[in-house]
Amino acid sequence: MKHPAMNPYLPLWEYVPDGEPRIWGDRLYVYGSHDVAGSTQFCEGDYVVWSVPLDDLGSWKYEGISYPYTATTASLEEGGNLAAPDCVQGPDGRYYLYYNRGKYDPCEVAVSDTPQGPFTYLCNVTFPDGTIPATKMFDPGVLVDDDGRIYLYIGFCPTPDFPWALKLGKYSLGFELEPDMHTIKAGPFDVLPGCQATAGTGFEGHGFYEASSPRKIGKRYYLVYSSEQSHDLCYAVSDQPLTGYRYGGILVSNADIGRNGNTTPKAPYGNTHGGLVRLGGQWYIFYHRQTNGTNFCRQGCLGKRHAAPTDHQGQCGAKDPPQVAVYAAICLIKDHVNQFLLCSGKRGPYPSQVTCLIYYENIKLSRRICEVLHALQLPKSSHFDIFSAKLGKLLTKTEIEIKLSSCSWFIHNFVMPWTHRYDVRG
Repeated sequence: MKHPAMNPYLPLWEYVPDGEPRIWGDRLYVYGSHDVAGSTQFCEGDYVVWSVPLDDLGSWKYEGISYPYTATTASLEEGGNLAAPDCVQGPDGRYYLYYNRGKYDPCEVAVSDTPQGPFTYLCNVTFPDGTIPATKMFDPGVLVDDDGRIYLYIGFCPTPDFPWALKLGKYSLGFELEPDMHTIKAGPFDVLPGCQATAGTGFEGHGFYEASSPRKIGKRYYLVYSSEQSHDLCYAVSDQPLTGYRYGGILVSNADIGRNGNTTPKAPYGNTHGGLVRLGGQWYIFYHRQTNGTNFCRQGCLGKRHAAPTDHQGQCGAKDPPQVAVYAAICLIKDHVNQFLLCSGKRGPYPSQVTCLIYYENIKLSRRICEVLHALQLPKSSHFDIFSAKLGKLLTKTEIEIKLSSCSWFIHNFVMPWTHRYDVRG
C-alpha cells in the first residue's frame, strides 16, 4: 500500500536541509547537512541518510548516521560544521561523499561500500602534487558523465560587503577529476558568474551564490544553484560540462516569490539548496524551508516540475510558478490516517501536522485562526496524533484559504504563541 505524502517530506522532528537526491537500485537516497532543533548554528548534526522506494514517496526510511563528526578529521569545534554534501558512485562501484568543513578550505572525500554508509574518510581533493586549490571548496556537487568522466563543482560568491568576498572570488569553479575520484585532472575553470561578474552575461540579478548541483539531461549539462537572492534555486544550461553556461531560470523560491504572481515574500525565508531528480517520468526539485522562526532549523521539501528544465533563457517561474506546483507533495502520514487533504474540501480525521498547511493571505486573521486551533485542543508532541477538525464549520471561506504552502512558519510564529501546546521538536 502506498503511503500518503506531503511536505516536509521527512518527519517533523528531522532537519535535513541541502537535500541532494540520488537514485541507486529501487530507492532514492537523500544526502544533506543536518540541523539541530533549537540550534543557533547551521549543520551541527552528524550526516544522516534517508531513503524511499521509487514508487512510494510517502514511505521514508531512516538509514541511520552515515558519517559522524567522530569519523572526520576534526571535531565540530575544531573543523567547523559539516556543510552541504554530495554523493556519487565511482567507477569502482563504491560511493564517494564530498563535503566542506566550516573552518577549512579543502573539499574532503569519504567512501563507503553502500549508499547509506557508514562512510570512512579517504582524503582531500588535491592537485597531482598534493596541493590544495587556493579557494574555499564550498558546497561541492559532482557529476559522473555518460563517458565516465568526473566533474566537481564548488563555490561561494557572496556580495561585495561579505568579509571574505575578495578571497572567495567572483565565479563558481569547476574541475575534472581522475578516476580515483579525488585527484584534479584539469581546472579550475570559471563556471557561473557571481553577483560581481554578471554584467552582460544574462545572469543579472541571479548570479551564483552557492549550492552547486550538476545534472546531465539528454545531451546538455544543467547546473542548479542558489542565486544572489539566496531564497531561490536557479539553473544554468550548457552544451559543455565546465564552460558556456547560459542562465535558464528559477526553479523554486522558499519565499514563494513568483508564486501566483507574488513579488514580495509570503513566508519567512533564507538560504536554500537542492537538486533535480526524475522519478517515473516526473521531475522533482528538492529544496528546503526555514522553520522555528530561525535560519538554523531547516527542513527538506520537494516540488513537482511539469517538465525538465528547458534549454532556453527566461524565467520558468513566469509559466510554472514556484513551487512547483505542490508545497504539500511529500511528508509521512501513518497508514491509518484518513487519506484526505484539507485542500480537497473533505472533512475527516487528519494528522495534526496538516494544520501546518493553513496558509492565510491577511495577517489580521492570525488571531482568529489561532483561537480556532486552540479550540481543537491539540495535544503536546502531536506530530502524528489524529484529531477531527471540521474547519468548514469553524471558519468561513472569506476568513481562511486552505492552501498547500509554508508550514513551520505558521506553527512557530502563531500557533505556538497562542496555544502553548504544540511542540514540534517532540
